[in-house]
Amino acid sequence: MLRRSSKRCSGKRFVNSVTSRGRTSSSKTDSPPAARIGSASTLPRRPVSLARPGGNLTGIFVDLPELTGKGLELLKEALPRITRVAIFRDPALSPELLAAAERAAPSLGLQLQTVEAREPGEYDKAFRVAIEGGAGALMVIPSPRFDRRILSQLAVKHRLPTMSFFPHYTEAGLLMSYGPNLYGLFSQAATYVDRILKGAKPGDLPVQRPERFEMLVNLRTAKALGLTIPQPLLLRADRVID
Repeated sequence: MLRRSSKRCSGKRFVNSVTSRGRTSSSKTDSPPAARIGSASTLPRRPVSLARPGGNLTGIFVDLPELTGKGLELLKEALPRITRVAIFRDPALSPELLAAAERAAPSLGLQLQTVEAREPGEYDKAFRVAIEGGAGALMVIPSPRFDRRILSQLAVKHRLPTMSFFPHYTEAGLLMSYGPNLYGLFSQAATYVDRILKGAKPGDLPVQRPERFEMLVNLRTAKALGLTIPQPLLLRADRVID
């Protein structure tokens, strides 16, 4: 869980500035106002309007299931010959991203298999299972428990191209990523925290989407894997690590 310390505002009200997981705030007016960064699994189960969320909740909505399909699409573009992708996930997290990948795969001519790990000691076995199952690439669904550097080292060791959603995974050595910059999300959320601390009602502030998505390609990793990334894909990348 990513969390910044709460700050006191008028009376006994508090603002939780940034949260990535956990319960959403109640719609009751006496609940703490909150500005959050979250995916669909952290939004209220009741119907909400992103333009006027109501209650005491607002923030930044990251549609991770949507990113799953885009990630598979970019993997297929980078590696046109792959037919099977392993989804590397933390079994403690919601299965919604796996379901999204399963919906997107057939139209790309891909078959999926799932490998799971909770801690670094389980990573190597998961990679071996992926390779034994015929996977030509691996998509890492981010988890706060994952050690990105160990994952990157194992990907090179097993010569398995990798894809994830956040730039810091590629900066740590995975091959590619597509998604929002987390630091940018925190900055974006901070503007809402400031407005709430000055008296704005969270329910009157529209839920925002990330302002910018980035595609990163790590050419050092591509070289270690003996891969040539197609030039059109490199030209579209926001950042290339070489």
